[in-house]
Amino acid sequence: FPLHVGAAGKVFMCSFEEAFLQYYSEVCDTLGTQYTNKTILTMEALRQELLLTRKRGYAIDLGEFSSDICAISVPVLNSIGQTIAAISVVYPAFKQQEIDIPTLIQKARITSGIISDQLNTKNSFCSPRAYIIYE
Repeated sequence: FPLHVGAAGKVFMCSFEEAFLQYYSEVCDTLGTQYTNKTILTMEALRQELLLTRKRGYAIDLGEFSSDICAISVPVLNSIGQTIAAISVVYPAFKQQEIDIPTLIQKARITSGIISDQLNTKNSFCSPRAYIIYE
């Protein structure tokens, strides 16, 4: 599905330069397609969402592509702080009231940090942080 309607896609789009965002707006035939009543429809709304996502350090999808699916996503960074992957947690919208979003984001950030450390460490299999996730 299109990058701009999912949490992981928005995490990646935050790392794109303005020239790519302009290109995306020109060639993306789905920008303006309303999948649900929460879909981002304009480039201006997308830029605002990406600004907010950059500021808080995570993306949220509260049913932008499918009203039945929600997600949060955080970046996985390389050694110089560039986004190279994303960690997403997807959950059914009907569970929204049961989900502790701040805790979910915190756990996703911890997991992202572990993965980033593993990818950026020469002796990754010896790193003690590799076991934090199992505690």
